[in-house]
Amino acid sequence: FAARDSALLLAAAEPLLAQHLHVLRPHEAAIVLNHCAQLKVLDPPLWQKVSDALPEILVDPTCVSLGLLANAFGKASLHHETALSAVVEAALELTTSGVALEGRNIAMLANAVSKLRVRNLALMESLAEQVLTRKPELNAIDLMSVANAYARLSLRSEELFAGLRGPILEAADSFSMQNLGTLAHAYGKLNIRDNPVLAMIAKKLKQECDTGKPMEPDVMSPVVHAFAVRLELPSLDLARCVEFSLPRVVGSMKKYDIVLTVPALPRLAGFQPGPAFLRPVFERCLALLEQLTCNAIVGVLEAAIELQHNCDQFWLHALQSCGRSLERGGWDPKYMGQLGLLVMGMRSDMPTPGPGEMQRWPPKLPEGIENSLLRSIASCASPKAEYIDDLRVLADMAVAARMAGMHDATEFRFIHQR
Repeated sequence: FAARDSALLLAAAEPLLAQHLHVLRPHEAAIVLNHCAQLKVLDPPLWQKVSDALPEILVDPTCVSLGLLANAFGKASLHHETALSAVVEAALELTTSGVALEGRNIAMLANAVSKLRVRNLALMESLAEQVLTRKPELNAIDLMSVANAYARLSLRSEELFAGLRGPILEAADSFSMQNLGTLAHAYGKLNIRDNPVLAMIAKKLKQECDTGKPMEPDVMSPVVHAFAVRLELPSLDLARCVEFSLPRVVGSMKKYDIVLTVPALPRLAGFQPGPAFLRPVFERCLALLEQLTCNAIVGVLEAAIELQHNCDQFWLHALQSCGRSLERGGWDPKYMGQLGLLVMGMRSDMPTPGPGEMQRWPPKLPEGIENSLLRSIASCASPKAEYIDDLRVLADMAVAARMAGMHDATEFRFIHQR
């Protein structure tokens, strides 16, 4: 393991685990498995053999060995029911018999079982009680792991997170940007509006950005979604972070990052984007638009409208992409109606002047392109009309058609009939 040689590790571990597992103490087996997991030595028959035998070798296990075992299966992403049940039962036996677990091992247990989606309420309640008595032992990684573990399993504990507040604030300078993103996600997912902790997260991210280091997409997307959508928490520090970071990293953003970040931008308090920000952001959105789901497409276009991105070429290609996406099918009628309203609403907006004599908003598009998109919407929605039970969906389509002067057109007759 020290040589970071996977083949050598497998050659050493295989005979040990396959032939001599019965003479290993729990701690020894845990160390070997952790080494294998770290170097991705994941031979299925070997791990299965260990998993099947684990209940028999867990004789008087310590909290350290249980933490290491759970960590090994979590690191390897192996949901072996026999092994995990044995570890959980042994951990519960220790806690119910009055044994105090160590802080680091509590974090390892919580992180591993949550990563493998083992939602044992008795264990998680017991770990929450124990971790509050071992707070001085937790470092930044442990604190982040505990918070994230309860978020993964959607277990909201006001007492636990109130107890973690002090240690998290004390460890503020030790968190990496990735740690801060994970913490923000945890608080957002559980809807815990802990202002001191969240203000610290935004402040530390701002400090990093001030040194010239932008937030990477895997940090920015959960943070923006947590603050702007989940918690609706205003933060000027975060707004400045996004203004600095997003144009610099948007080119490497994946679909998931775009979906979490861009539709949330108009809801980010104090956010002040200019053309130099909007242009690269929506160019990346356009490149990925046809790969997005219908609700994500509508979310991106709604953000572009609210932020008044007035690039004519963006809107031309975006509406053409929407037409192609509609032709491929798979659109929920709800989002067809919303798309129609967005596009026709944009066309009917009062012109907003820009510098000099230039019109800033709405964008100038070729004659008839919006009506062409509405016809595509009607073509896709008409065969599904009898299954549309929400009158709001039909109302959205009807209003969009009237705004286009097409309410009496043959394509929209299905609305009146329905």
